[in-house]
Amino acid sequence: MKQRSLCVIALILAALATSWAGDQQGVTPVTVPYLLRMEQLQADKDVCVLVRRDGQYHLERLHPYGMGVSEGKLSNGELASLETLLTKDRLFQLQQSDLAGPNAAENLDKLFISVLRPGHWQNLEFDSARSRKPYEEFLSPLLKWLDDVQKKKAKKMTEGSSRNNCLPPKEITLQTRSGETALSLNKQAPESKQVPAPEIRPNLSGIWKLNLSKSTLARRHASGDVVYTIKHVEPRLEMVHEGESYHYVVDGKVHVAFRGFLDGELLMAKTHWEGTTLVIATSQEVGPGGTTWVSRYRLSEDRTSLAVTFHANQSKFGAAFDESLIYDKQE
Repeated sequence: MKQRSLCVIALILAALATSWAGDQQGVTPVTVPYLLRMEQLQADKDVCVLVRRDGQYHLERLHPYGMGVSEGKLSNGELASLETLLTKDRLFQLQQSDLAGPNAAENLDKLFISVLRPGHWQNLEFDSARSRKPYEEFLSPLLKWLDDVQKKKAKKMTEGSSRNNCLPPKEITLQTRSGETALSLNKQAPESKQVPAPEIRPNLSGIWKLNLSKSTLARRHASGDVVYTIKHVEPRLEMVHEGESYHYVVDGKVHVAFRGFLDGELLMAKTHWEGTTLVIATSQEVGPGGTTWVSRYRLSEDRTSLAVTFHANQSKFGAAFDESLIYDKQE
């Protein structure tokens, strides 16, 4: 995903606030506390880790049933082993321009690696498992390390207070000895870019029940739209109601959302974000004509209610209509 690769770039800009040249970024001549940022994005999960030079790490794992955040520290031996993996010659010399371009037919399996090198950050985006094959000799051990670090005993953190998509703080201030002046990596540096909005978009996972007293229903409201179960692992989203599952890909492109056994049970949908509102534009071809509608989903700040606005366009089945629905999250 291009947005995700931009987030990797924003990571470095936010941490060091320096300029880019190709896929390498200059580093200010002070000790940088970060060694590695690594992320693997797949259809059913998203795992990222940020590792400091002293072995401390921040780990986040997003999966269909929730979000886990933990922090811990690598032992001296574990840190040395990781540094050995990161200094393999082929990895050290690899540049983004050396990698194969995206393949639209591939399943979602992206790998992002940012490694501190002398004088610059090395940023690599592998678009698929196939694109990683020529580099398995050093990527396979790194992926195994990513799996192993998820199994380590670490301090569990609350999502609300600690989730940051494994991005370092915008302002990094280094500790100093008595009498010295603290060094800031942002001092005398140009203004840094902000982390893009997609990184803080809400997760809609949960069981949601329609609150009739707070909703404005249209006469044509479907009787089955009472309870929704949503599994949301960006960029994929599954909605289940009345025993049927509808699948969406949040990429702004048209995909099949539902395929039934009967004629006319093929739904196509284009899903994208407008700020923090999820927009799903759906179309269904039935016989010589069809019908289209647009739904907008917005999560409340306390994450306990989901507001859904629905607009059906005029079709051979009837006039256009709107409704406003409020769903309450179930325990």
